[in-house]
Amino acid sequence: MIGAVNLKFSNAAFTNLAVTGPSTTPSWSAVLGPINNGCNATANSTFVCALASNYGSVNNQHGGVLIAQGGSYTWTWTYDPIAANQIFAVGSIHIGADYNPHNGLIVSQTGAVAPPPPPPPTVPEPTSLLLIGGGLIAMGAVRRRLRM
Repeated sequence: MIGAVNLKFSNAAFTNLAVTGPSTTPSWSAVLGPINNGCNATANSTFVCALASNYGSVNNQHGGVLIAQGGSYTWTWTYDPIAANQIFAVGSIHIGADYNPHNGLIVSQTGAVAPPPPPPPTVPEPTSLLLIGGGLIAMGAVRRRLRM
């Protein structure tokens, strides 16, 4: 189960923070602060954390969203606009998740991977251009011969 998820930016101050998470959990609370057996509230934190509303209440284990093989889970944080210089390159963002019922087992990744650049436009090979050109010339010759 995933009971809490957080993002840490290098330097940001968030206000009016809200979060939505996977719909299989009743709701998620937005907290300013890092993960440490849930989300620890810290004023002026550069962490934004999402805590499952049933965290700690499922069969005396920590709650959250049940992980399914091949599953994909999305959390979306919203907050008031901040200055562009407070958000750094994708590589400086830290992502963490509290996997339950293993109280405190936190898996994290610093330096998310940016998507690859788009491939360069394809350019036809010279042979292909010759074949196309030859075909157009042949069609023109056949058309001219039919007119005569």
